[in-house]
Amino acid sequence: MGRTKWVSFEPSQGGYLLTIHLADVTPPALSQGNVRLDPPTRYLISASLQGRVANWDLTTVTSPQGVALTLTLNLTNFADRDSLYEAMTDPAAGAVLIVRRALDIVAPTSAGGQTSYARAAAALDTALPFTFSKDLDANVFARLGGSSPAAAPGWSTSAINWNGRRYVYFQSPNQPTQIYFLPDSFKVGRQEDRPRRPALAVTTQGTDVGSVVMTLSYLAAPVWDPRRIADAGPALQQALGLDAPPNLALFQATSAALFLNLPGDDPAAGNSLVEQKGALIDLAAGVQGSVTLGLTQFRDVYGALFDERSPLLLGEVRVKVGDDVTAIPFTARISDMNDEILAISSSVDVHNNIMTATLANAIESPIHVESLTGGIVRGNQPIRSTIVTTNPSLPTDLKPAGADPHIDPAAALTATLSPSTTQQVAQSVGGIIGGLLGGGSNVGQQAIGALGGLASQLLDASCAPQFDLSHVTAVPDPKATWRAMMQDQIVGPVSRSVTLKFVAAMLAKPSSAPAAAPPSQDAVMAVQVVFDNGQTVTFDGSQTADAAGFINQTMKMSVPVETFVLGTGPTDGYKYRTDVVTGAGIKQGTWTTDNRDTLFIVPN
Repeated sequence: MGRTKWVSFEPSQGGYLLTIHLADVTPPALSQGNVRLDPPTRYLISASLQGRVANWDLTTVTSPQGVALTLTLNLTNFADRDSLYEAMTDPAAGAVLIVRRALDIVAPTSAGGQTSYARAAAALDTALPFTFSKDLDANVFARLGGSSPAAAPGWSTSAINWNGRRYVYFQSPNQPTQIYFLPDSFKVGRQEDRPRRPALAVTTQGTDVGSVVMTLSYLAAPVWDPRRIADAGPALQQALGLDAPPNLALFQATSAALFLNLPGDDPAAGNSLVEQKGALIDLAAGVQGSVTLGLTQFRDVYGALFDERSPLLLGEVRVKVGDDVTAIPFTARISDMNDEILAISSSVDVHNNIMTATLANAIESPIHVESLTGGIVRGNQPIRSTIVTTNPSLPTDLKPAGADPHIDPAAALTATLSPSTTQQVAQSVGGIIGGLLGGGSNVGQQAIGALGGLASQLLDASCAPQFDLSHVTAVPDPKATWRAMMQDQIVGPVSRSVTLKFVAAMLAKPSSAPAAAPPSQDAVMAVQVVFDNGQTVTFDGSQTADAAGFINQTMKMSVPVETFVLGTGPTDGYKYRTDVVTGAGIKQGTWTTDNRDTLFIVPN
C-alpha cells in the first residue's frame, strides 16, 4: 500500500477538495471491557474570519486501509477556497475540527413537587484545534496553484434606515451577493415547559444578612424583525448596485462584549454600565451570563424586571467588526420577552366550514387581551377570513397558567374563525351541484370553474389560525414570577443575630433546700420572649449572669429570601412580646416592634 497523505487541499473536478484522514487513538485500556457507542455524528470545521464565525460541514467517505475515518469537503468557487485556506493557515482564525455527537440521555424533571425522568437529546462536542504553516506544511496545499490564495479582504459596511433606526449590513468583496446582518436586540426569553418560566435562575451564598450575595443567571436570545430583513434586500440591491437582491444571513461575530446597567456598591454613586466579562455571547444562540450582587442591590435589580422606566438590567451587546462597532440593545423585562406567552391550538369543523382556536395563558402571570385580529392560513397562504366570535368577549384577562397540562377555562379564550364568504360558499355549492345535474354543457363548465375557485375557501385539517397579538400583553406578577423561577431551586433563609440581655437580679433564685418556703406569688420565676415568627428565648434563675449582672442569649432570626426580594414583610425589624412567669401564673406582655441587634428585655 502507498503512503496516505493525511491532509490535502487540492483542485478537483469542478472545484476544490479537502480530504482529512484520521486515526483511532483510543487507549486500549479504555476499550477493554467497555461498550463502544456509535451515535449520529456531525463533523465540521469552525474558524473566525474577519470577525465572523465560519463553519464548513464535512462528509464521511470510505477510508483507505490503515485509516479509521476519512472526511471530505467540496468547494465550488474561489471565494470559498480562499476562506478555507485562510482558516487553515492563519493562527488568529483559531480553527478547530469539531466532532459533534448526538446522544439520548435520561434527565431528571420536576413537576408538582415530584421528580421524574424524561428522555432528552444532547450534543457532545469534541474540539480539535489545528493550524497549518504556509511554509512547513506547503505539501498540504501543493496542488492549489503556483501562488497561495490571498487572504480575504475586509468587510464593507452599508447602513440602511428602517422604521427610524439605522441598521448596519456587512459585505465581503469576494462574495458581493452575500450580505450579513446583526440582530435587532437580545431579550431574555422563557423556558418551554408549562408554565413557560423566564430563563432566569437565582442562587445564594452565605446566610448572614450583612454578607449574603445573590446571583441572577440569564439567557437572552437574538431577535430581529423579518420584515426588516425582507425590506433590506431591495434597498441593498439599489445601494450596492447589484443585479438582484442579495442573500441575507445572520452575521455570527466573534468579537462581542456585553455591557449592563447595574447598581454600584455605593448607593449614592448611582448606576453604571458595566462590562460583563464572563458572559458567553453567540449571536446565533444568544447571550448567557450572570450578575452577583448584595442583597439590597439584588432587590433593586429584581424590581427592575417589572419596571419599564428603570435603567437597571438594560444594556447593549457591542459587536466589533474591523473598525466598526455596533451596539445592539439588551433587554431583561418580564413584559417584553422574545417567546410567545400564549399556547394556541385549533380544530376545524369541516361540515360547517369553521375553525375554533383556543388561546391559553402559558405563563405564570395574568395576560390582558385588549383586542384580537386574525385569520386562517393554509400553508403560507392566507384565506380570506375573519374572527366571528370570542368567548369571553374582549377585552378580557386570562388567569395565570398552572403546571397542570389541562387548561383552566379561566386561563383561555376561544375564538371562532370563518372564511369571509362562508354563506356564499354554501349557496354556490348548491348552485354548482344543480348546474351539474340539470344544466347544459356551458352551465356545467361554469359550475366546475366556480367550484375550483371556491375550493380555496373550504377548510380542512391543514388549515391553521394566524393572529395579530400586538394588543395582547402580559401583566407581570413579581411574586408569581419569583415562585416560578424558584420552582426547582432551594435557597436558605437570610439570618441576623440578635443578642438579648436580661437583668438577673429580677429573677427569683431557685433554692436547693427541700424545706425551703415556696416563692411568693409575685416572684418572677422566668421570663419568656416570644417572637412573631415562632421563635422563643427563655430566661430563668438557673442561668449565669455576666460581671455586669446580665443574662445574655444570642439568637438567629431567619427571614425567607422571598421576603427580602419582594418586600412582602419586615426584614430589618422584628416583633416580640415578653411573657412573665410568676407563682400566680403567666402574664402575657404586649407586642413590641424593634430592630436593634442588642435588645434589653424589660417586662411590661
